[in-house]
Amino acid sequence: MSKNREGAMCPSDAGERRRIALEGRRRRAATCCALLWLAAAAGCGGLSAPQFRLNMEDIIRETPDKDPDEFRITGREREQVRQGLLEEMRREKDPQKIEQLEANFGAALDAGTEEVLKLKRDKIKKLKILNTALVALFGTPDEPYVFPESGLDIKKIRLAAGPAQTVNSNVRRGLYRQHCVHCHGVSGDGAGPTAMFLNPYPRDYRQGKFKFKSTEFAAKPTDADLLHTLTEGIPGTAMPSFKLLPLDEREALVEYVKYLSMRGEVELAMARYLFVDEEDLELSRSTLVEFLSESAESWSAAAEHVVRPQTQPAHVAATDPAEKARLLAESIERGRKLFAGEKAACVKCHGPTGLGDSEDKLYDDWNKDKDPEKFGAEAATWVLPRQQLRPRNLRLGIYRGGRRPLDLFRRIYTGIYGGPMPGAGPSPGREATLSEEEIWSVVDYIRSLPYEGQVAVPPPRQLTQRSRQSGSLP
Repeated sequence: MSKNREGAMCPSDAGERRRIALEGRRRRAATCCALLWLAAAAGCGGLSAPQFRLNMEDIIRETPDKDPDEFRITGREREQVRQGLLEEMRREKDPQKIEQLEANFGAALDAGTEEVLKLKRDKIKKLKILNTALVALFGTPDEPYVFPESGLDIKKIRLAAGPAQTVNSNVRRGLYRQHCVHCHGVSGDGAGPTAMFLNPYPRDYRQGKFKFKSTEFAAKPTDADLLHTLTEGIPGTAMPSFKLLPLDEREALVEYVKYLSMRGEVELAMARYLFVDEEDLELSRSTLVEFLSESAESWSAAAEHVVRPQTQPAHVAATDPAEKARLLAESIERGRKLFAGEKAACVKCHGPTGLGDSEDKLYDDWNKDKDPEKFGAEAATWVLPRQQLRPRNLRLGIYRGGRRPLDLFRRIYTGIYGGPMPGAGPSPGREATLSEEEIWSVVDYIRSLPYEGQVAVPPPRQLTQRSRQSGSLP
């Protein structure tokens, strides 16, 4: 090595220069490979067209990539069969039966592994049937398709589907893959490339459960609900606001979310039919429509289930400022007692002071069945590990479903679908635990928590003509 004019070291021979150039090419190649991998993972135009992934952790894990006849028993599976036979021998008390089991151990092991292989191949055949049915009903990520019975708008879906591209100066396609797929995943399972690093995880649309909406507990959200979430985002989470997108693009994304949710519900229903009920699935149009209809009808009926309060707080109608302040203070005090009492029982999760620090073992419907102690080593294969739910700290004044009094009323009235928060209003098979007036009082109390204990600022003094002239301003 030699020094240049500035005193920096520089290569002194051709071999050193070649080594540095080669190292630079290697680094650039590694960077390109990483970028290609990220693009493929996000479904943004990788080396092959992305596919909807069958992600049924609670039902089956094999994927239909291979022909069923190509599957063989692994050493691990054969060892599991062997351990099962040994456990059977240990439980057996009859010496004669133990001797018989020992004599036929090899044949029993072969028969057991053959049965496992048969079951494995049968599952793969069923998965292929499931995949065929889903493609017939919904198409692929690049070429979506919907039955007329779905009630979905295929034109809007095609704007959101496929790789991100600009058709002309006014029309863009691939909106979902451009804005959403890195969190929510190609199939809408909430397991995109960045999902593992987020708390809470992105929404998994496939169960048809949405937390923040204007409708009753188990009802689907309206288009306006989904559009509101897209426009405003969800404060306190990684879900941003997309209000800068044109309205037609946001409406296309709303339709695509409904499409992914409907497809996911049908996928899970068919999977349970095939693998849990062990029924044969006939690939006919009438059968497919039968599976589709329940989800489609629930979406089309969403607007019929919007929660509309029949009352309003007394302080809202009051016109005299002093009377309004008195009525509000009384409502807040009623809400405080309800919040802390057994009737509303808000303190069980949100804590006695609303910090969200009481219950530390809460899980939503996407995580509650993922018990590592129950599943053992299998838990390491989950797409997303189990994530604990954090009750809202109400003193921060950040409300994920909206901060309007009406938004908070609906959260308390209906509860949060998919989460452990129950509703205080009536629901099928259950009477209301709080009246509308009581719910409004709890709303007033919750809205007061971020400001509780603050010292009131005195109103500004009115300037007089004399003080202006003398310069003695208050």
